[in-house]
Amino acid sequence: MIKEYNTLNEDFIGEIKSLIKDKYFKHFYLINSVGQALSARIQFFKAYTLVDPANESWIIGFWTNGNYSVYGKNWTKNK
Repeated sequence: MIKEYNTLNEDFIGEIKSLIKDKYFKHFYLINSVGQALSARIQFFKAYTLVDPANESWIIGFWTNGNYSVYGKNWTKNK
């Protein structure tokens, strides 16, 4: 299921926390970018999450200041 976010809100923050769990160091750049966007140090444009609970797979896309970051776990190509 894909969820798109045009604003940073508690839903997006909560979903990120539930996806990365306690792997904060592994996702340091994502957490840092979200924190900078929340404090208005960088401009936030858009974000999305794509989650496949059956395979415990997810993708997070995050677009700020002309940089587009993609993070994921256990994702494989589906036909």
